[in-house]
Amino acid sequence: MSDSRPPSVLPFWLAGARPAVVGHRGAAASAPENTLASFRAALGADAVETDVQLSSDHELFLLHDDSLGRTTDGGAQQLDLARPASSQPWEALRTLDAGSWFAGSFTGERLALLDDLAALLTRALDDGAPVGLDLEIKSPTAHAARTVVQHVAATLTAEPWQRLVEAHTVMVTSFDPEVVELGCALLPVPVGLLTATTPPAENVAELAELGLAALVTSHDDLTLPVVVAAHEAGLVVGVYTANEAADWDRLVGLDVDFIVSDDPAALRAHLGR
Repeated sequence: MSDSRPPSVLPFWLAGARPAVVGHRGAAASAPENTLASFRAALGADAVETDVQLSSDHELFLLHDDSLGRTTDGGAQQLDLARPASSQPWEALRTLDAGSWFAGSFTGERLALLDDLAALLTRALDDGAPVGLDLEIKSPTAHAARTVVQHVAATLTAEPWQRLVEAHTVMVTSFDPEVVELGCALLPVPVGLLTATTPPAENVAELAELGLAALVTSHDDLTLPVVVAAHEAGLVVGVYTANEAADWDRLVGLDVDFIVSDDPAALRAHLGR
């Protein structure tokens, strides 16, 4: 198979053994997603994936859902769950319990700031066991896309993120076409497009022409012609969220570059790492 991907633009975790193992929202099978407990549980993976949003007072925080209802006690704290999480100030968000929904042993686990994750990744780098980051910018609901991307760009070019960027640990992804376009123009890291369904093989080359580094799609409908077309165009191919051994084997056979899984430790073991 063709392997024309440009290594100079890739994070380090995409330059080693394939497929790279990426922990979905940390290790979502083992700890409450997108919390520091989940990221700690995922250490040992090649990279972790997380979701970033911008609060009403312009703090970058980690949460997948638009709403606070599923993974926090926002309702019990009398926050308006009909409002997007990103329309709330960090002073309100930082007090929420983001762990007890998962298990009682995680009661009191808080939402994390993006900079909290930087501290964990920096320690891993200092310990000689670096962990990469697939940073998904959620489709904005309370801000203009440019505002969100500009805040991410400013963060990634300042400490503590600048060191992690210089170590080639970070890639940004998004489902939002406007965010992706802005990311290619403004961010100091490679940018990938997330898709809900795999695009036709004949359309893949157009993505590389946009300046993208990666195509990240649902594993269910990925086909070999799409992977081949992406690699020939210089694109990395990632898939989400694969949690079964049969799927892992199929994806290895398709020569994907990385697999996002809720159980990165099990995936590593299955790959014999």
